[in-house]
Amino acid sequence: EWFDDPAACLSGVGQSKVDRKWLIRDGVGGTIDGRSVQKGHLSRMDFFLLMMPPRQLELMTRETNTQLLRLGHKSTTTGELLKMFGVLILITKYQFASRASLWATVQPSKYVNAANFGRTGMSRNRFDVLWRCIRFGEQPVERPEGMTSEKYRWLLVDAFVENFNNHRATNFEPGTHICCDESISRWYGMGGDWINEGLPMYVAIDRKPENGCEIQNVCCGDSGIMIQVRLVKTSEEESTRPQEVDGQQDGMLPHGGKIMFDLIRPWLYSRRIICADSYFSSVATATEALRLGVGFIGVVKTATRQYPMAWLQSYELGERGDRKGLVSYQDGKPTLLSYAWVDRERRYFISNTLSLSAGQPFVRKRWRQVDQTADASPEKVELLVQQPKATEVYYSVCSKIDRHNRSRQDTLRMERKVETRLWWKRVGTSLLSMVIVDTWLAYSQCILQGDEVESQDEFYGYLAEELIDNSYDTTGTRGRQGCGVGGQSSARGWDSTLVDRRTGMTRCGTDLHLTPTKRRRRSRGVEMPRQAFQRDCRVCKTRKSKFICSTCFDEKNLEVSLCHSETGRNCFALHVDKFHS
Repeated sequence: EWFDDPAACLSGVGQSKVDRKWLIRDGVGGTIDGRSVQKGHLSRMDFFLLMMPPRQLELMTRETNTQLLRLGHKSTTTGELLKMFGVLILITKYQFASRASLWATVQPSKYVNAANFGRTGMSRNRFDVLWRCIRFGEQPVERPEGMTSEKYRWLLVDAFVENFNNHRATNFEPGTHICCDESISRWYGMGGDWINEGLPMYVAIDRKPENGCEIQNVCCGDSGIMIQVRLVKTSEEESTRPQEVDGQQDGMLPHGGKIMFDLIRPWLYSRRIICADSYFSSVATATEALRLGVGFIGVVKTATRQYPMAWLQSYELGERGDRKGLVSYQDGKPTLLSYAWVDRERRYFISNTLSLSAGQPFVRKRWRQVDQTADASPEKVELLVQQPKATEVYYSVCSKIDRHNRSRQDTLRMERKVETRLWWKRVGTSLLSMVIVDTWLAYSQCILQGDEVESQDEFYGYLAEELIDNSYDTTGTRGRQGCGVGGQSSARGWDSTLVDRRTGMTRCGTDLHLTPTKRRRRSRGVEMPRQAFQRDCRVCKTRKSKFICSTCFDEKNLEVSLCHSETGRNCFALHVDKFHS
């Protein structure tokens, strides 16, 4: 039920907001925001590593190495992957017909210098090999029995999304406001639910400038940094997701409301204000947001169930800035506010916070024909439009994701410059581009203060330099508690024991490790033979190896021989998993 109560509309409804400052956690107990960082203390690459999930870097290094070794190429390291990211950003700075021309040393014209990407330290052949073998997720070679083709294909990028969301939920604290909207990863290749090949869910919407993979997301409404993403999948795959919000069934919520609460799950009960477009907005969503301890302001277009649309449409409003609202009560207190506000046309809102009291008016400069005489010149006039407080907050937040999309698609342009025929590689580069844009947003608001000017395009160039010239693999850093040399942990378990955190390769270092045997082959007439003694590997039993487990002896008190990881085999990993976990 809705009531015409002007006093309640002006005093406000629902619960009051709590002002918060956005901040980044650095993983060692410190926090970073626009007030605590001095210029020179953190580089652009430092901000990139703060924004990029460490687990994703480890996963990409490990899975890329698996592909490289399978094809007989040299393995890579995390530092080389970062260099490759720098080269990818550098590619966006050039116009070229073929990517190979970027490594040419001969000028294409006497007025145009040669790109000469060989100066980066990464050859054209090495870049092509890494680009061919790079992986953003972990997918088994054969589709497991019982797994759908769609789910099997989504595995190529699902890990990136999961690592991104977990990292932001742990290491980023958004400000007072959160923006909820969607993005598009540009793709015009094969895809759709009609064929088990290509992009599993192809989205084409007339009002969207691009087609491809739709990504629903939320970002910090104060800094613009992306904090959660969600891939849009087919209805069959969506039905397998959890259908609960905070332990209660959300069957009464529309689909958009379910998605929104799934995205903001880490920040429920924080009394932040969520600003969302019409896809997520409804009376049911605003009511549920009140129960879950968050404010909500949204535009209503088609989801008009329980909304007084007919009454607000029939109410007479005059010029720009006029508004009229109705209030809904719960337990004698005003909890929901529905109102119409006039700009160039009427716009309808639903809110469970703030009020219709006067907010900060906005000024728009427009051309008008003030002098109506024939052939008189037009004049540029200022239009002062009044707006309520709820509308002021909404329009200061709702465009953050659109700006983020514009920075990614029109300024960085990685999706346009770096071509690929594989859909998962396009989605992966889109997610990587989001991380790069977040790096710019964090750096510009923490470092660039006062009169300092550095354009977004210039920043990407400087970031490419730092990534290309990185010393990630050679700089000695202290690892986590319990870590030994080279970032290798002495703790048991697959993630910490079997895989080197820095390189992603199977471990062969300190603590439990592979070591060359001290035994030597017997040779007639040679007192001290130089050849190491070799025995069949205990795991694969198809290859001889001189390496042994540093702690194991068999029932005959003999050394246990195992294949080294440099051969591309994971015999040592399987041995540790079976006998040392």
